[in-house]
Amino acid sequence: MARIKGVAMLNAVKALRSRKEEARTILAPRLHGYLDDRIMVSKWYPEEDQLELIRALAKLLPSITPESAANVHEFMGRFTALNDMQGLYSHLLRPGDPEGTLRLGAATWKAYHDTGEFRVAFERPGEALLELVGYGLPSLEMCRLMRGWYAQLLELAGAK
Repeated sequence: MARIKGVAMLNAVKALRSRKEEARTILAPRLHGYLDDRIMVSKWYPEEDQLELIRALAKLLPSITPESAANVHEFMGRFTALNDMQGLYSHLLRPGDPEGTLRLGAATWKAYHDTGEFRVAFERPGEALLELVGYGLPSLEMCRLMRGWYAQLLELAGAK
C-alpha cells in the first residue's frame, strides 16, 4: 500500500475542514476522521485516503466554466505550489534558475511518498521531461495535480 506524509495532505484537509459539513456528505465515513482529528505531519497515511480527499475537494470547489471543471486538479496543484513556496518549501525556489528549482522539487518526492521515483531529464535548453516511475497509486487526478504543482513551481522560478 502506497503511503504519503501527513504534511503533504494538509492543504486538502484544511480546505475540506473549511466546508466540513458538506465534506462529510461526500466523504466515505472511514475518512471523516480527517475532518476532526489532528494530522501528524511526520506520520505516514494511506495514499488512497489522500486521493479520496482530493476527489472530494474537487466536488466542493466551484466550477465557473466547463474548462475549469476539467482542470480542477491542476488548479489544486498550482494553488498548493503557491502556498508551499511561500512557506514550508520556500527553500526549493531558485528565482532565475528554473532548472535548479525543478531538480530540487523533483528530489523531494521521496520525502513525502513511499513509492515512486520522480525523474527529471533536460534534453534541450528550456525543455524538461518529468517522469514519475513506480508510483503505487497512479491516477488521472494525481497526474493533473502534479502537472499543476510543477508548472507553478517553474513559473515562480522564472520559466517561460
